[in-house]
Amino acid sequence: MPHVDGIAINADDKLSSPDTTLRPQKSMRKRLVSLAAFVVAIGIVFCCCLRLASTIPTDSDGAGNILMAWAMLHGNVLLSGWRLTDVSFYLTELPEYMLITAVRGVRPDVVQIGAAITYTLCALGAALLAKGEATGREGALRAGLAIAIALAPLAGDQRTLLTNPDHTGTAVPVLLLLLLLERPALRTWMPVIALVIVSVAAVSDEITLLIAVAPLAGLWLLRSRLASAPADRRLERRLAAAACAAAVIGWAATQVIKAVGGWRTVAIPATFVGFGGLAGNVREAVAGLLTLFNVRFAGQSGWHTTLAVFHLVGLLLVVAAVVFGIRGIRAGDDRVASILTLAVVIDFAAFILFIPSPQQNYREIDVIVPLGAALAGRLLVGPLLRMRLRWALAVVLAACAVTFASGLTQATRPPANAGLGSWLVEHHLTSGIAEYWAADTLTADTGGAVQVLPVQLTGGRLTPNLWETDTRWFDPNTHDANFLILSPPSGSDPHPMTRPEAIAALGAPWRAYSYQRDVILVWRKNLLTQVSP
Repeated sequence: MPHVDGIAINADDKLSSPDTTLRPQKSMRKRLVSLAAFVVAIGIVFCCCLRLASTIPTDSDGAGNILMAWAMLHGNVLLSGWRLTDVSFYLTELPEYMLITAVRGVRPDVVQIGAAITYTLCALGAALLAKGEATGREGALRAGLAIAIALAPLAGDQRTLLTNPDHTGTAVPVLLLLLLLERPALRTWMPVIALVIVSVAAVSDEITLLIAVAPLAGLWLLRSRLASAPADRRLERRLAAAACAAAVIGWAATQVIKAVGGWRTVAIPATFVGFGGLAGNVREAVAGLLTLFNVRFAGQSGWHTTLAVFHLVGLLLVVAAVVFGIRGIRAGDDRVASILTLAVVIDFAAFILFIPSPQQNYREIDVIVPLGAALAGRLLVGPLLRMRLRWALAVVLAACAVTFASGLTQATRPPANAGLGSWLVEHHLTSGIAEYWAADTLTADTGGAVQVLPVQLTGGRLTPNLWETDTRWFDPNTHDANFLILSPPSGSDPHPMTRPEAIAALGAPWRAYSYQRDVILVWRKNLLTQVSP
C-alpha cells in the first residue's frame, strides 16, 4: 500500500483535485454579466442619440423618406412613380423606416428614431471593430476611444450625422463586412458574404464604390506583389472580385427597378473640378471636414471654444490613425485596418476631386466619422499604452465624454410646421401645394391628415418639384389641391415664391389667411390643373 507523508492510500483511491465543475459556471456567469453590460451600453448610447436627435426638427428631406417607407409598407414595394434624391437608401434606411412607421405611423419622430438607431449601429460597429481581438484593458480602451470619437461630434447642431438618412448609414454594412472578415470560421465564405453585403449597399448608395469596392480592390492591387502568405493573397483577390461583381449587381439592380417602373434617382452632382480648382477645393474640403467633426472656433464663447478644441483632438487622432494605416498597408499585418484606411483616404480624395463646393456638401464624407473612429481606436491605443501615455488616453476619453454630455443639455425642438398643420386641419384644408421645404413636413407633421405637394416656380408657371416625390400625386384626375402656402425667407430657401408671383401663375385666390409668418391662399378650383409637368 503506497504511503504519502505517512498516510496510507488504497490503490483504488484517487488523489483529490480542485472541483473543476465551478469553472464553467463562473465562465458562464462572467459571459452573462458581459452580455448584460453590453446591452445596457447599447441602450444608453441609443437613448443619448435619440435625445440629441430630438433637438433637430424633421425637415422635408426626412419627411420624404417617411412617406416612401409608408408607401412601401402599403404595397408600393418598388416605389413606382417615385423620384428620389441621388441616394435611394432602398435596402438600408428605408426598411428601417418601414419598421418604425409600422409602429409609429406617419410621424415626424420616425426620422429621429431612425437616426438614433442608425448611428447607434455605427458607433457600436466602430467600437467592436476597434477592439478587434484585443482583450482586457487594451480591448476596452480601443472600444472606448472609437465610441468617444464617433459620438463627440454629435454635440451641437449636427444635421449631418444624426438626422435624415444620408451616407452615414452606408457605414453600417461596411462595418458589418469588416467585423465578419475577422471571424476565422467564416474565411471560406467571405467572398460570398462580401458579394451579398456590398451588393445591398451598392443598390442603396453609390458611395459604396468608394468605401467598399475601391478599398477591397485597391488592397489586392497594392499587396499583390508582397511576400505575404499565398492564402492571404488568394483571399484578397477573391474579396476584390466579389466587390467588383457586387458593384455590377448593384448597378444592374437599379436599372431593372427603373425599367419595370420603380423608383428613379437623380444624377450624383459630381464632376472633375479641374486642376485650376483643386487648391480651392482642398481648402473647402478641409473646412467641410472640420464642420463634420464640429470644430468651430469663429464666434464661439470660451466654453464652446474649449469644446471645439476637444473635437479637434478627435479629428487629429483620426488623421494620425490614417497615417499609421498607410504605413501598415505594405506591412500586411492588419487587413481590416488597411481596408478602413483606404476607405477614408479614397472617400476624401474623391470629395476633393469631384464635389463642387465641398464646404457646403460635407455630408458626402460623413462616413469618415465612424470609419475613422474605428481606425483610431484600433491603431492608436496599443502604441499609446506602450509609450505609457495612459493619462493622454484618459484625458481624451474624459474630454469626449464632457463634450457629448454637453449636447444632451440642449432643448428639444418640436416639428417646425406642427402649428400650421393643426391650423390647416381645423380649417378643413387637407389638400394643397407649397414649395419644397414646407410640403412634405406638413404631410408628416399631420400624420397624413393634410397632404401638401411640393411645387416650384419655373418661368412664371408652377411645376412639380420631383425630389423625393411620387409623380402620380400631381395627376388632377385622381388628386386635387385648393390652397397654396407661401413661406417666409429662410436659410433653406432665401428667395421663396411671392404672393404676386403666385397670383400671376394661378389667378386671384378666393380667400387668403395668415398663420404667423405663413400666408395661405385658397381657391375654389383644383390647382393641379395648372401645375405643369
